[in-house]
Amino acid sequence: MKLGIAVVYLVLPGDEGLIDLHLRYIAQCTRAPFTIYAAVNRLPAPLVDRLAEKPFVRVCTIPPTEDRGSLENAYYLERLIATAIDDGCTHVATLHVDSFPVRIAWEAELARATSSGQAFAAAAREEERFGKPTTAGLFFPREFYIRYRPQLLLSRDDMHSRSGRSYARKLWNPRESGAGYGLVAFREGLPWLPLRRTNRAADHDYFGTVHGDMIFHLGAAAHRGRLFPGSQERRLLQSIRRTVIVILPRPVRKLLRRYVPDRILFPESAAHQRAHDRVKAALVEDPTTFLERLRTGNEMSPGTIGTRDVR
Repeated sequence: MKLGIAVVYLVLPGDEGLIDLHLRYIAQCTRAPFTIYAAVNRLPAPLVDRLAEKPFVRVCTIPPTEDRGSLENAYYLERLIATAIDDGCTHVATLHVDSFPVRIAWEAELARATSSGQAFAAAAREEERFGKPTTAGLFFPREFYIRYRPQLLLSRDDMHSRSGRSYARKLWNPRESGAGYGLVAFREGLPWLPLRRTNRAADHDYFGTVHGDMIFHLGAAAHRGRLFPGSQERRLLQSIRRTVIVILPRPVRKLLRRYVPDRILFPESAAHQRAHDRVKAALVEDPTTFLERLRTGNEMSPGTIGTRDVR
Protein backbone atom coordinates (compact mmCIF):
# COMPACT_ATOMS: atom_id res chain seq x y z
CA MET A 1 0.00 0.00 0.00
CA LYS A 2 1.04 3.56 -0.76
CA LEU A 3 -1.23 5.89 1.21
CA GLY A 4 -1.86 9.54 0.45
CA ILE A 5 -3.51 11.64 3.18
CA ALA A 6 -5.07 14.91 2.01
CA VAL A 7 -5.46 17.67 4.61
CA VAL A 8 -6.40 21.35 4.40
CA TYR A 9 -4.47 23.02 7.23
CA LEU A 10 -6.36 25.92 8.76
CA VAL A 11 -6.59 26.72 12.47
CA LEU A 12 -7.81 29.63 14.55
CA PRO A 13 -5.39 31.54 16.82
CA GLY A 14 -4.78 29.50 19.95
CA ASP A 15 -5.43 26.17 18.23
CA GLU A 16 -1.96 25.76 16.72
CA GLY A 17 -1.18 22.82 19.01
CA LEU A 18 -3.83 20.76 17.25
CA ILE A 19 -1.51 20.48 14.25
CA ASP A 20 1.25 18.83 16.30
CA LEU A 21 -1.23 16.43 17.92
CA HIS A 22 -2.74 15.55 14.54
CA LEU A 23 0.70 14.84 13.04
CA ARG A 24 1.86 12.75 15.99
CA TYR A 25 -1.14 10.47 15.93
CA ILE A 26 -0.98 9.98 12.18
CA ALA A 27 2.70 9.02 12.50
CA GLN A 28 2.07 6.70 15.44
CA CYS A 29 -0.96 4.89 14.11
CA THR A 30 -0.13 4.51 10.42
CA ARG A 31 1.96 1.49 9.49
CA ALA A 32 1.89 1.69 5.68
CA PRO A 33 4.17 4.11 3.81
CA PHE A 34 2.30 7.41 3.61
CA THR A 35 2.55 11.02 2.52
CA ILE A 36 0.44 13.89 3.82
CA TYR A 37 -0.53 16.20 0.96
CA ALA A 38 -1.02 19.56 2.65
CA ALA A 39 -2.88 22.67 1.52
CA VAL A 40 -1.60 25.65 3.51
CA ASN A 41 -2.94 28.71 1.68
CA ARG A 42 -4.32 30.42 4.79
CA LEU A 43 -1.89 28.98 7.33
CA PRO A 44 0.59 31.37 9.01
CA ALA A 45 4.15 31.02 7.72
CA PRO A 46 5.65 29.63 10.98
CA LEU A 47 3.12 26.79 10.92
CA VAL A 48 3.84 26.12 7.25
CA ASP A 49 7.51 25.80 8.15
CA ARG A 50 6.63 23.42 10.98
CA LEU A 51 4.74 21.21 8.55
CA ALA A 52 7.47 21.34 5.93
CA GLU A 53 10.01 20.02 8.45
CA LYS A 54 8.19 16.68 8.63
CA PRO A 55 9.65 14.18 6.13
CA PHE A 56 6.22 12.68 5.47
CA VAL A 57 4.53 16.01 4.63
CA ARG A 58 4.42 17.45 1.13
CA VAL A 59 3.29 21.08 1.11
CA CYS A 60 1.38 21.58 -2.14
CA THR A 61 1.15 24.82 -4.09
CA ILE A 62 -2.48 25.44 -5.03
CA PRO A 63 -4.01 28.62 -6.48
CA PRO A 64 -6.08 30.29 -3.74
CA THR A 65 -9.86 30.48 -3.68
CA GLU A 66 -12.16 33.11 -2.22
CA ASP A 67 -14.66 30.44 -1.22
CA ARG A 68 -15.05 29.58 2.44
CA GLY A 69 -16.56 26.79 4.48
CA SER A 70 -17.34 23.52 2.68
CA LEU A 71 -16.62 25.10 -0.69
CA GLU A 72 -13.09 26.02 0.35
CA ASN A 73 -12.48 22.66 1.99
CA ALA A 74 -13.63 20.79 -1.12
CA TYR A 75 -11.71 23.06 -3.50
CA TYR A 76 -8.36 22.27 -1.88
CA LEU A 77 -9.10 18.63 -1.11
CA GLU A 78 -10.06 17.88 -4.72
CA ARG A 79 -6.66 19.11 -5.87
CA LEU A 80 -4.79 17.30 -3.12
CA ILE A 81 -6.59 14.04 -3.92
CA ALA A 82 -5.75 14.41 -7.62
CA THR A 83 -2.10 15.01 -6.72
CA ALA A 84 -2.01 11.87 -4.57
CA ILE A 85 -3.55 9.83 -7.38
CA ASP A 86 -1.06 11.26 -9.89
CA ASP A 87 1.74 10.27 -7.50
CA GLY A 88 0.64 6.66 -7.70
CA CYS A 89 -1.02 6.29 -4.29
CA THR A 90 -2.96 3.03 -4.06
CA HIS A 91 -5.26 4.45 -1.37
CA VAL A 92 -6.23 8.00 -0.38
CA ALA A 93 -7.62 9.35 2.88
CA THR A 94 -8.84 12.79 3.84
CA LEU A 95 -8.61 14.19 7.36
CA HIS A 96 -9.22 17.55 8.99
CA VAL A 97 -6.63 19.42 11.02
CA ASP A 98 -8.60 18.37 14.14
CA SER A 99 -9.11 14.74 13.12
CA PHE A 100 -6.65 11.85 13.24
CA PRO A 101 -6.49 8.05 13.64
CA VAL A 102 -6.46 6.55 17.11
CA ARG A 103 -6.06 2.87 16.23
CA ILE A 104 -2.76 1.36 15.08
CA ALA A 105 -2.89 0.12 11.46
CA TRP A 106 -6.20 1.87 10.86
CA GLU A 107 -5.37 2.16 7.18
CA ALA A 108 -4.87 -1.61 6.84
CA GLU A 109 -8.26 -2.30 8.41
CA LEU A 110 -10.00 0.14 6.09
CA ALA A 111 -8.11 -1.25 3.09
CA ARG A 112 -9.42 -4.71 3.98
CA ALA A 113 -12.94 -3.34 4.05
CA THR A 114 -12.58 -1.69 0.65
CA SER A 115 -11.08 -4.85 -0.84
CA SER A 116 -14.00 -6.90 0.51
CA GLY A 117 -16.86 -5.13 -1.24
CA GLN A 118 -17.06 -1.69 0.38
CA ALA A 119 -16.56 1.13 -2.14
CA PHE A 120 -15.07 3.43 0.50
CA ALA A 121 -15.20 4.16 4.23
CA ALA A 122 -16.04 7.47 5.84
CA ALA A 123 -16.87 9.13 9.13
CA ALA A 124 -20.64 9.68 9.35
CA ARG A 125 -22.40 11.98 11.79
CA GLU A 126 -25.31 11.02 13.96
CA GLU A 127 -27.77 13.62 12.66
CA GLU A 128 -27.41 12.09 9.18
CA ARG A 129 -29.21 8.82 9.88
CA PHE A 130 -29.33 7.90 6.19
CA GLY A 131 -25.56 8.16 6.12
CA LYS A 132 -23.42 10.81 4.46
CA PRO A 133 -19.63 10.63 4.08
CA THR A 134 -17.63 13.42 5.67
CA THR A 135 -14.09 14.50 4.90
CA ALA A 136 -13.05 14.35 8.57
CA GLY A 137 -12.29 10.71 7.84
CA LEU A 138 -12.70 9.50 4.24
CA PHE A 139 -10.77 6.51 2.84
CA PHE A 140 -10.96 5.00 -0.64
CA PRO A 141 -8.89 2.90 -3.04
CA ARG A 142 -7.37 4.25 -6.22
CA GLU A 143 -9.60 2.02 -8.36
CA PHE A 144 -12.78 3.59 -6.99
CA TYR A 145 -11.53 7.08 -7.79
CA ILE A 146 -10.34 6.19 -11.29
CA ARG A 147 -13.56 4.42 -12.21
CA TYR A 148 -16.15 6.86 -10.83
CA ARG A 149 -14.27 10.19 -10.60
CA PRO A 150 -16.31 11.28 -7.56
CA GLN A 151 -16.53 14.92 -6.51
CA LEU A 152 -16.74 15.94 -2.86
CA LEU A 153 -19.61 18.39 -3.38
CA LEU A 154 -22.89 17.86 -5.16
CA SER A 155 -22.75 19.84 -8.41
CA ARG A 156 -25.51 21.92 -9.96
CA ASP A 157 -26.09 19.09 -12.46
CA ASP A 158 -26.33 16.61 -9.57
CA MET A 159 -28.97 18.74 -7.85
CA HIS A 160 -31.00 18.87 -11.06
CA SER A 161 -30.81 15.14 -11.75
CA ARG A 162 -33.44 12.71 -10.53
CA SER A 163 -30.95 10.62 -8.55
CA GLY A 164 -29.31 13.74 -7.11
CA ARG A 165 -32.59 15.20 -5.92
CA SER A 166 -33.65 11.87 -4.46
CA TYR A 167 -30.36 11.56 -2.59
CA ALA A 168 -30.31 15.17 -1.39
CA ARG A 169 -33.80 14.82 0.12
CA LYS A 170 -32.48 12.10 2.41
CA LEU A 171 -29.78 14.35 3.91
CA TRP A 172 -29.97 16.98 6.61
CA ASN A 173 -27.42 19.13 4.75
CA PRO A 174 -26.54 17.93 1.24
CA ARG A 175 -24.22 20.90 0.59
CA GLU A 176 -21.36 19.71 2.80
CA SER A 177 -18.08 18.35 1.51
CA GLY A 178 -18.24 14.57 1.17
CA ALA A 179 -21.84 14.32 -0.03
CA GLY A 180 -20.68 13.76 -3.61
CA TYR A 181 -19.11 10.43 -2.66
CA GLY A 182 -22.37 9.41 -1.05
CA LEU A 183 -24.22 10.25 -4.25
CA VAL A 184 -21.94 7.99 -6.29
CA ALA A 185 -22.66 5.11 -3.92
CA PHE A 186 -26.40 5.89 -3.96
CA ARG A 187 -26.58 6.20 -7.75
CA GLU A 188 -24.43 3.15 -8.51
CA GLY A 189 -25.84 0.94 -5.75
CA LEU A 190 -22.46 0.60 -4.06
CA PRO A 191 -22.11 -0.39 -0.40
CA TRP A 192 -19.83 1.76 1.74
CA LEU A 193 -18.65 1.59 5.34
CA PRO A 194 -20.02 4.40 7.56
CA LEU A 195 -17.80 5.01 10.57
CA ARG A 196 -20.43 5.98 13.13
CA ARG A 197 -19.91 7.48 16.58
CA THR A 198 -18.57 4.79 18.93
CA ASN A 199 -17.85 6.86 22.06
CA ARG A 200 -18.19 4.95 25.33
CA ALA A 201 -17.91 8.30 27.14
CA ALA A 202 -18.38 11.88 25.98
CA ASP A 203 -18.22 15.47 27.22
CA HIS A 204 -20.41 16.72 24.36
CA ASP A 205 -22.75 15.17 21.80
CA TYR A 206 -20.75 16.56 18.87
CA PHE A 207 -17.34 17.87 19.95
CA GLY A 208 -14.91 15.01 20.53
CA THR A 209 -16.34 12.14 18.48
CA VAL A 210 -14.63 8.82 17.83
CA HIS A 211 -15.76 7.31 14.52
CA GLY A 212 -15.69 3.53 14.20
CA ASP A 213 -13.27 3.36 17.15
CA MET A 214 -10.73 4.46 14.58
CA ILE A 215 -10.86 8.20 13.76
CA PHE A 216 -11.10 10.99 16.34
CA HIS A 217 -12.64 14.32 15.33
CA LEU A 218 -12.71 17.31 17.67
CA GLY A 219 -15.01 19.29 15.38
CA ALA A 220 -15.43 22.96 14.41
CA ALA A 221 -11.72 23.78 14.67
CA ALA A 222 -11.94 26.23 11.76
CA HIS A 223 -15.28 27.79 12.74
CA ARG A 224 -15.12 30.86 14.95
CA GLY A 225 -18.68 30.45 16.17
CA ARG A 226 -18.02 26.77 17.03
CA LEU A 227 -21.40 26.01 15.51
CA PHE A 228 -21.93 22.39 14.64
CA PRO A 229 -24.38 20.37 12.53
CA GLY A 230 -27.55 19.73 14.46
CA SER A 231 -27.39 22.84 16.64
CA GLN A 232 -30.40 25.15 16.53
CA GLU A 233 -28.20 28.11 15.55
CA ARG A 234 -26.67 26.16 12.65
CA ARG A 235 -30.12 25.13 11.40
CA LEU A 236 -31.29 28.74 11.50
CA LEU A 237 -28.21 29.99 9.66
CA GLN A 238 -28.60 27.29 7.01
CA SER A 239 -32.19 28.37 6.46
CA ILE A 240 -31.14 32.02 6.12
CA ARG A 241 -28.30 31.14 3.75
CA ARG A 242 -30.59 29.09 1.51
CA THR A 243 -32.89 32.11 1.23
CA VAL A 244 -29.96 34.44 0.48
CA ILE A 245 -28.64 32.09 -2.21
CA VAL A 246 -31.97 32.25 -4.01
CA ILE A 247 -32.29 36.03 -3.78
CA LEU A 248 -28.76 37.41 -4.21
CA PRO A 249 -26.49 36.92 -7.25
CA ARG A 250 -23.22 35.07 -6.62
CA PRO A 251 -20.99 38.21 -7.01
CA VAL A 252 -23.00 39.99 -4.31
CA ARG A 253 -22.76 36.98 -2.00
CA LYS A 254 -18.97 36.94 -2.48
CA LEU A 255 -18.72 40.62 -1.58
CA LEU A 256 -20.77 40.07 1.57
CA ARG A 257 -18.61 37.12 2.58
CA ARG A 258 -15.43 39.13 1.98
CA TYR A 259 -16.36 42.37 3.76
CA VAL A 260 -18.92 41.46 6.43
CA PRO A 261 -17.15 40.34 9.63
CA ASP A 262 -17.43 36.71 10.69
CA ARG A 263 -19.03 37.76 13.94
CA ILE A 264 -22.00 39.01 11.90
CA LEU A 265 -22.25 36.10 9.47
CA PHE A 266 -21.48 33.49 12.11
CA PRO A 267 -22.63 34.77 15.51
CA GLU A 268 -20.94 32.94 18.34
CA SER A 269 -22.90 30.88 20.75
CA ALA A 270 -21.27 31.32 24.14
CA ALA A 271 -22.44 27.89 25.24
CA HIS A 272 -20.92 26.18 22.19
CA GLN A 273 -17.70 28.12 22.60
CA ARG A 274 -17.39 27.05 26.24
CA ALA A 275 -18.19 23.44 25.35
CA HIS A 276 -15.57 23.39 22.58
CA ASP A 277 -12.98 25.00 24.85
CA ARG A 278 -13.66 22.43 27.56
CA VAL A 279 -13.32 19.42 25.23
CA LYS A 280 -10.25 20.85 23.50
CA ALA A 281 -8.55 21.60 26.82
CA ALA A 282 -9.07 18.02 28.01
CA LEU A 283 -7.68 16.69 24.73
CA VAL A 284 -4.58 18.88 24.70
CA GLU A 285 -3.81 18.49 28.42
CA ASP A 286 -3.66 14.68 28.36
CA PRO A 287 -4.51 13.15 24.96
CA THR A 288 -3.82 9.57 26.05
CA THR A 289 -6.19 9.64 29.01
CA PHE A 290 -8.83 11.68 27.21
CA LEU A 291 -8.98 9.46 24.13
CA GLU A 292 -8.88 6.28 26.19
CA ARG A 293 -11.85 7.49 28.18
CA LEU A 294 -13.80 8.32 25.03
CA ARG A 295 -13.03 4.96 23.44
CA THR A 296 -13.49 2.64 26.41
CA GLY A 297 -15.14 4.57 29.21
CA ASN A 298 -12.02 3.92 31.31
CA GLU A 299 -9.38 6.42 32.32
CA MET A 300 -6.44 4.28 31.16
CA SER A 301 -5.64 0.77 30.03
CA PRO A 302 -2.44 -1.01 28.93
CA GLY A 303 -1.28 -0.50 25.37
CA THR A 304 -2.94 2.83 24.69
CA ILE A 305 -1.50 5.25 22.17
CA GLY A 306 0.59 7.99 23.72
CA THR A 307 1.73 11.33 22.35
CA ARG A 308 5.48 10.83 22.04
CA ASP A 309 6.99 11.58 18.64
CA VAL A 310 7.57 8.63 16.36
CA ARG A 311 10.97 8.92 14.78
